[in-house]
Order: sequence, then C-alpha cells, then structure tokens
Amino acid sequence: MPDHDDDIRYLSIVRGFDKYVRVPHALTKDIAWYRTAIVMHPLSGEESLDVSLFADLLDLLTRVIEHDEVQAVFDDQTVNSISEAVDLMHQDEEIGPPSDVFLRHRGETVAAVNTELWALLGGPPPYHDSYTVSLYSQIDCFDELSWLLYELCLARQIVLKQILIRKQLFQPSKRPWWCWWRA
Repeated sequence: MPDHDDDIRYLSIVRGFDKYVRVPHALTKDIAWYRTAIVMHPLSGEESLDVSLFADLLDLLTRVIEHDEVQAVFDDQTVNSISEAVDLMHQDEEIGPPSDVFLRHRGETVAAVNTELWALLGGPPPYHDSYTVSLYSQIDCFDELSWLLYELCLARQIVLKQILIRKQLFQPSKRPWWCWWRA
C-alpha cells in the first residue's frame, strides 16, 4: 500500500437512488431502472480523471449485463465499443469520459452507464468532487458488481471506502406532467 493517505485511491459504491440523482432522460421511461453507482474519489492534488481506472470500471459494468451492442456517447461523437471510447480518452485528455454508454441486447436498451462529473462542481456526500459512474439496468446487478469491484480493489490496491444502500432501490417510470391531462 502507498506510504501516505494522500496516495491512497478510494472508491465507494451506492445502491439505489437518492435525491441528488435521477434516471437519465435518454433512457426509456416505461420501465423501472435499478441504479448501482461507483464513486471514484480523487487522489490529493488530482485534477483529471484516472482513465485507466475508468476503463476498468466500464469493463466491470459491462460484464454484468448481457448485451450485443455498445454505444458510447461523447459531446461531439459516438463510438461503438468500450475499447474505442478508452482509446479516444487516452488520445485527448480534454475530451473527458463519455456522458453515457448504452448497452443493447437485440436492439433494446437493457442498461446505460452514466458519468456524473461531480469533480467539476463539488456536490453532496458521497459524490463530492468525484467522478461517478452509475449503472442503470433493468435488473438489479448490485451483488455481482460488488464482488467484481472488490476483486478490482484488491488487484489495484484501492480502498473500498463505503457501501451505501439507499431506501429507493429502483426508480419507477414517470409520465411527464403534460401527459396527465390526456389520460
């Protein structure tokens, strides 16, 4: 392990929803979505995303969901694989992480990975100053993902700081307010 606390990488995992996060608008609203978030706490003095760790986390998130198609969405372009997304982030540090990674199976979106850039604006605990990746899926992947994350932490000498279980495990669909008068 590193000699100083400032050199120790910390991760947290959050199961469920809290008042600070919502299902991304790009996801279908007619089904319930489960959320498992991995919070990457920055090292002391770290000002940019650890692309290598981000790539490992994307790999974990995509391993727990059966899919046959990937679409990673950046501000001005889209790529069709995790390796292409990681290559793009390595080539240009300014591009940052993809805002969303959609996983599809037989043409249907079965999960999405959403990047929450709390590092750019502070934010509430446990997200404060972090890069957070949230997996929104049609099935609850928390248990399997937790074990994979634990193995990653052991391999990379990362401390799993917190495991937070929120009361609201999934977000039911919500009709936009302007649709209620038509019902």
